[in-house]
Amino acid sequence: MKGIIADLTRLTDMNYAAAISDTVLRNLEENTIVLQLMNHKSKNISMGYDDMKAPYVDKGIQFYKDQGYTVGIRNSGGRSVVNDPGILNWALLFKTNKPIEDVYLYLYHFTNNALKPLGITLDFGEVKGAYCPGTFDFSIDNQKVAGTAQRRIRDNTLVGGYISVVGNQQERSELIAKFYEITQDELRVDPHKLTTLQEKTNQELSIDIVKNLFIKEFKKITSSHTYLNPKELDQKKIEASKKRIKDAQTKFIQ
Repeated sequence: MKGIIADLTRLTDMNYAAAISDTVLRNLEENTIVLQLMNHKSKNISMGYDDMKAPYVDKGIQFYKDQGYTVGIRNSGGRSVVNDPGILNWALLFKTNKPIEDVYLYLYHFTNNALKPLGITLDFGEVKGAYCPGTFDFSIDNQKVAGTAQRRIRDNTLVGGYISVVGNQQERSELIAKFYEITQDELRVDPHKLTTLQEKTNQELSIDIVKNLFIKEFKKITSSHTYLNPKELDQKKIEASKKRIKDAQTKFIQ
């Protein structure tokens, strides 16, 4: 299978990065798999649609902003996650009609194999008390280190999420815990249920180190690979994706 590496970690305009992702997903070729990598350079909260159902969500959004975070809503996943320079967003994009569970398992095995050089093994399954809880969380010693989500447009599939590489996970978790208290949401967050790769490996890590582990593993599972050049994409499609994303954002968050 042909591989394409979409390393977008150097981009600072995350709306542009999201538009690239949307465009690539909608225009996937047969027998092709894409490794997508992103990294926010500033503090951001990516909210889920389920967050918007809380009684006082507007107060919660203002709370996030008061703490210096920009706020957006994503098209996959249901709850708030923190994005900052210590978080790596990664995903695999490919065509498939397999069940959701099989696709998450594929991501799990890929990720586990990629991170083996760090001397860790990820567990697979929900971590109660972690923020953005999901059936397909990745964890170490019952502490969530990565959250996953899936998006499909027909059989074009994106499966990925965030992985906490470095940074103050306690602070991130307390921020989101306070949001749910303010909004009077039923969800509660236990900051002790989340961690980072650096904390669990007791190694000096960086976004680049983990990114390169993903790229190395990706090259193993593909017959060939090229790097995506966003400038070579159809710019009209990029602009259309930007508009879709902006419309979705303004519908929920002013």
